[in-house]
Amino acid sequence: ISTLETQVRNELPINIYTLKKSELAAIKDPAYYSKYNMLILTEGGDGDTKTLDSLTLDHLKSFVASGKPAIVIGLAGSQVTGSVGESGWSKLGFVPVACQGLKILCDETDIYYTQLSMYAKDINHPILKDFTPTQLTFTTSGDIKYTLVNPENGVSILDMQVEAGLSNYTSVAIVEKTGTGFGGKVMYFTFHPSLYPPLLKNVIKYLR
Repeated sequence: ISTLETQVRNELPINIYTLKKSELAAIKDPAYYSKYNMLILTEGGDGDTKTLDSLTLDHLKSFVASGKPAIVIGLAGSQVTGSVGESGWSKLGFVPVACQGLKILCDETDIYYTQLSMYAKDINHPILKDFTPTQLTFTTSGDIKYTLVNPENGVSILDMQVEAGLSNYTSVAIVEKTGTGFGGKVMYFTFHPSLYPPLLKNVIKYLR
C-alpha cells in the first residue's frame, strides 16, 4: 500500500481504498465490491491475508468474473480459513499460477542476492516499456522474497534470475492470465512490486 501511495499515486491519479482481512470478513453482500474498479490482493505487512474465509474468496471471484481486473501478489488469498487441504487460489479461479511440486500451499524463498536480473519474455507487452533492451539488472545487493510457482492458465511476461554468491536461481516474476473464459484481466507478481514500482504503475495502467 505504501508503494501505491508514495511511488505510484504521484504519477498515476488513482483513489485507493484499503480493506484489511477483518474488514473483508465483515462484508456479507457481494454488491459492496461493485463500487471498486480494480482488485489488488496483497499479503499486507503482517501476511494475514494469505488466508481468507470462504465467503470473501467467493466475493472476490465474483468481482473478477464480472469483468473487473485484479493484481495478486505473493501468497495473498492462497489459503482458506479453517480448511488446511483446500487451495484459496483454486477457489478464486482466476490466479494464473500453481505451486511448484503440485503442492496446495506454495513455498517461498527469501534470498540475499548479489545481483538480480529481470528478463522480458515479451518486450512488446505494455507493462515492459521501461525495459531496454530486454532486461533490468539490480547490481546493488539486497533481499528478495518470492513465491515458487509455475504459470497455469497464464503466461510469464517477466522472468528473473537471482545470483546469491556461487548459486543462481531462476523464476517467473510476473504472470498474466490467458484465455477469455473468465472475467477481467489478471496479473500475478511472485515478488513484492515495491522492488521496482514502475512495474506496478505500468500494470495498473494496463489493467485500467
